Amino acid sequence: EENPLIILTVTDLEDRVIRRITAPGTAGLHRISWDLRFPSVRPLEPGSVADTQERSGPMTVPGTYQVTLSRYAGETFELLAGPNVFSTEPIGTAILPARDRKSLLEFQAKTAELQRAVLGAVKAMEEAQTRISLIKTAVLNSGEAEIGLLNRARNLEIELAAIRNKLEGDSTVSSRNEPVLPGIQSRVQGIISGQIASTSAPTNTQEQDYATASREFERVLASLTVLIRKDLSDLEDHLEEINAPWTPGRVPRWDPE
Repeated sequence: EENPLIILTVTDLEDRVIRRITAPGTAGLHRISWDLRFPSVRPLEPGSVADTQERSGPMTVPGTYQVTLSRYAGETFELLAGPNVFSTEPIGTAILPARDRKSLLEFQAKTAELQRAVLGAVKAMEEAQTRISLIKTAVLNSGEAEIGLLNRARNLEIELAAIRNKLEGDSTVSSRNEPVLPGIQSRVQGIISGQIASTSAPTNTQEQDYATASREFERVLASLTVLIRKDLSDLEDHLEEINAPWTPGRVPRWDPE
């Protein structure tokens, strides 16, 4: 049985969830704070920070919110306290505050969504590369696999390398001290770095970087989706048909005799 989970849920006055923060479920008095931010959109993977309080996204707009305290245990969700209403307001230390905080939040929110997709695509690309590398080994270790399957796997690697250059920039050229255009990920991270702790309006450069990254990523994501969901999947299905050694991404088939 899972241990009970204590959750603080911050919502706006229309009950839209802004943030969920887990709290200790042990005996005693505990102090938990909200950092006035939305949740992070960074990828989750083994070894990454699991604490919801440590994964923060864009800052919220000053206003009125409410919070409840709940417990999740035994497949039931029980409200323990709340909702309690509270307000947040700026302390007036911003040097160049945005005139329209709502528009600023909209820009930060759409940039965060682009960041979520870009970082997810990078992780999916890395997983695809691992799958392709192991497929090549499986072909060499299968007596029934045609050696020509190595060429199919290699072609996928070449396509993946081109996608990597678009997402991360051409590291081969840049490693030789030659100028290269920034990759999509660099453009997005540049915006996030400039906005993560800022209450100022986005600069023209940040807006241009968003437009460029968004336009380029749309094409790259389409190519990556076809490669993983169709081309790589078809190759893995063929390996399963010829009883090649198992590789990640495949569910083995077995017919009882």
